[in-house]
Amino acid sequence: MAIEIERRYLVRDPQAAIANSTIANQFQIRQGYLGWINGLRFRVRIIGGGCGQRSAVLTLKGRRQGICREEYEYPLALDRAEQILAPLPPTRIMRKTRYQLRYRDGLVWSIDRFEGLNQGLVIAEVELADPEQRIELPPWVGEEITLNPRYGNSTLARLPIRDRRVAVAGSDHLWPGGDGWRVIPIQSSPRSAADDGGAG
Repeated sequence: MAIEIERRYLVRDPQAAIANSTIANQFQIRQGYLGWINGLRFRVRIIGGGCGQRSAVLTLKGRRQGICREEYEYPLALDRAEQILAPLPPTRIMRKTRYQLRYRDGLVWSIDRFEGLNQGLVIAEVELADPEQRIELPPWVGEEITLNPRYGNSTLARLPIRDRRVAVAGSDHLWPGGDGWRVIPIQSSPRSAADDGGAG
């Protein structure tokens, strides 16, 4: 059994995160959600890197048990992935840019800048070797949202953030736009926890 051990945070200062860290990688992500089978959510992801390089992967994720959950990944032919994603409605598709940053303690953080109706939201993830592993939080990290299903990727695809106003007091988890920093409202959904289980 493959286990993903992950913690997720809002990013309070994305500019500082990019400027003060070593960028290990940067790529575009388009992913679609296909539903649940035997307690696992099926997701197809297409990854676009530099020089036009693209790849695809099929991922099966279970519901969170604390900061852990089952995860299985399988390479997928790019043309097959495109065929699967093409008919999906917008509420099943998520787009984002991911920056992978190596922090001074050696851990690699993934910083996701969301696009479309979730534009402005920036979330950081870090994968761990053990649930009890101690980590040094970078200064640009804000509120932990690991167990908050409202911030699950599949939830954000189905119930995107639409209004660019104040939501989480003290959490400037924004990407700067042409009109300056935006603070985004996050409203809980009674369906989120039951439907998504925090699955990303």
